[in-house]
Amino acid sequence: MRGNARSAPADAPPRAPHHIAIVYLAAAIAWILLSDRIVELFVSPQQLAAAQTYKGLAYVLLTGALLFELLRRHHRRVVTLHNRILRRQEAYRARLESLPVAVFTVRRGPAGENTVYWANRLARSMCNLPAPADNRADHDDQPGPRLDDLLEPDSRATVARLLESARARGGAHSSDHIVFDAPGARPVICVLSAIRSGAADAVELAAADITEHVRLEEELRRTEQLAVVGKFVATVAHDLNNMITAVAGYTSLAHEQLPEEHPAANTIGQVTAAASQADGLVRSLLTFSRGFSAPKRPGELRDIVGEAIDAARPLLAPNINLEAIIEGPAPLTVSCDRIQLQRAVINLITNARDAMPDGGTITLALAREDDTARIEVIDEGVGIPDSVIDHIFEPFFTTKTGEKGTGLGLAIVGGILKDHGGAVSVQSRPGRTVFTLRIPLIEPPPAMAMPAAPRAALIAEDHQLIAGLVARVLAASGWTVGTATAATQLAADPGEAIDLIVMDQDLPGGPGVDALAIIRSLGREPAMILVTGGLAPDAAELGNAVLLSKPFTPDQLLAAVSAASGVRSAAG
Repeated sequence: MRGNARSAPADAPPRAPHHIAIVYLAAAIAWILLSDRIVELFVSPQQLAAAQTYKGLAYVLLTGALLFELLRRHHRRVVTLHNRILRRQEAYRARLESLPVAVFTVRRGPAGENTVYWANRLARSMCNLPAPADNRADHDDQPGPRLDDLLEPDSRATVARLLESARARGGAHSSDHIVFDAPGARPVICVLSAIRSGAADAVELAAADITEHVRLEEELRRTEQLAVVGKFVATVAHDLNNMITAVAGYTSLAHEQLPEEHPAANTIGQVTAAASQADGLVRSLLTFSRGFSAPKRPGELRDIVGEAIDAARPLLAPNINLEAIIEGPAPLTVSCDRIQLQRAVINLITNARDAMPDGGTITLALAREDDTARIEVIDEGVGIPDSVIDHIFEPFFTTKTGEKGTGLGLAIVGGILKDHGGAVSVQSRPGRTVFTLRIPLIEPPPAMAMPAAPRAALIAEDHQLIAGLVARVLAASGWTVGTATAATQLAADPGEAIDLIVMDQDLPGGPGVDALAIIRSLGREPAMILVTGGLAPDAAELGNAVLLSKPFTPDQLLAAVSAASGVRSAAG
């Protein structure tokens, strides 16, 4: 065996079968030519017949032994080469197993369909395929699943054309955005490359997962959409807020001057409510598109939720009942933008309405939970599928068809809760969906009294309707009112006897916070209110001034005056 090993190294190629025939033929000819002469030399004529018989036997034995040895050596060399090829194939498959892309060996199955005969580790994980018992290259001749069963229907024709191109023309062929959607596995978006393998119909498919890349592209596209919305909203928000402030303010004054039984009182109240909803819409768009954070004031959550319920009831169909469960008398005070929180609750109520096309009951529950307030909006609708529940708070994501949904409602709710330091969550099954809002509670603020005389106020506002509204509200409360229309005018002569300055942030000549800084540098410290219709300045720039966000009502203006006067008294 050792000699054989030396004469036939493991890496030597096997000799061709014709070599065995030549050796066998040479041995036969030599025997025919020489055997008779050898017999005649040693055997008498009387024994020649018997000797011929033994000669034939010896011929058979010797040539059979020679043929056996030659065939044994050839077989040994063939087996050695076959094992070497298998080892190389197994090493190749081992390298394929460790690749960071999914690899499939695809051949035509028994019925001519494209069939997976082998898949590497990543491909098996991606398509939920069972792991093989071993990785031997001679064990991949059993057909596996049909390739079409692993693909999304829209991708099957594209992959079939790709395979046929690889088989017909050779070389590498590729296609992008192929979706694998195997049973029991998540959908995966891939770039697919195909190259013909050794067998005539075998093709190696390499699939690179680009799902995350596609998701990031989609997120970038949505971010760009938000940027466009943000620029548009920022452009028109200031003018919109001025108009909404004027509409809300003057209708509020008119409503207060009418007796409750007056025929126009209800009409004016509806205008005020519409202005409030328009205010909420502008603030929601700013919050959603630019991270806008409106000024926060202490508010009683029971009142806020009650107002939201009253605003939502007219939006519900007759076959939908809205029930409110509000816990106990203890205060539920939150630091909030009142309009924004109402907008969040109304959005959830209308969302619950849309989930119950056949009617049902919407339950709104408000309760205290440790140091937070919990609002639950519960509906009896169709539920949210597991496949979409993780995406419902994403901007522009909607399952509603046509013009029924924009994909902004729940995204706005999420933005509002985030802006308030809270959170929103959802649990859903058919027949019951619960949206839960959690908002941190604060201590109720102490009551602030209006300051004593002197009561001189200066209004710095370039929008005449807003300036007139502020002047009427302050004058009705006993203030002596003066006006300025530019930041430079205000900073140059703020007046010695001014007790209150109500100033717009966007004044001609420079931002209102710059004028505040100049006034402070002169050693004067009147009570100051900075009115803004957009992004709020930093706390350091604001100082002890109170921020009032447009649009505002007369009551909100007087509350800001009370707060600013209280700050001034505390500083004095």
